[in-house]
Amino acid sequence: MFVVESHTHQPRADYPGPKFDRVKIVSDTDGGGKADSVSIFAENLKWSMNLTFSPAPELYLTHRNGVGVLHDRNHGVSEVRSEITGLSGLLAFLLSLK
Repeated sequence: MFVVESHTHQPRADYPGPKFDRVKIVSDTDGGGKADSVSIFAENLKWSMNLTFSPAPELYLTHRNGVGVLHDRNHGVSEVRSEITGLSGLLAFLLSLK
């Protein structure tokens, strides 16, 4: 399961947490029915809000200013990021979700 660990979207001025966001992968590696492993897929992100996979499959991350694409290039670690900007980029993103 992929989850957003968001610390930067709308923090209080005195928020003591990290100054960046991460996307983590939570896994049940021993088949026991409970998560027993957590790894970091992407880090040093800002204003993270939601995740969804496209049929490609690519992981889309919405943030305060738009939508980013996190590509898995290293078997569980995101190395390449691209941004979807403008109306045409947003339209292409929405059409890819069909």
